[in-house]
Amino acid sequence: DLVEEVVVARNGIELNSISVARDGTDTATIIIQGIAPTRESLLAFKSRLEAISGKPVTLPVSTLAVSKNISFSLQLSKSLQ
Repeated sequence: DLVEEVVVARNGIELNSISVARDGTDTATIIIQGIAPTRESLLAFKSRLEAISGKPVTLPVSTLAVSKNISFSLQLSKSLQ
């Protein structure tokens, strides 16, 4: 299950919300919001999500201006096939 994969990948990241929307029949867009303790942990989470989805994860560059206790919103797409 896609949401379960995201939760397992969090590794110290606090997740506030996960929304999943189907784009047609074979792709889902996932928006994840939460708080990362450090910039490094957020970037590691982003990399784990990219490995899960096999596609780039959208993270606004402005999010990385803060070094600790970072509120973030990530977006990724994943094929459902």
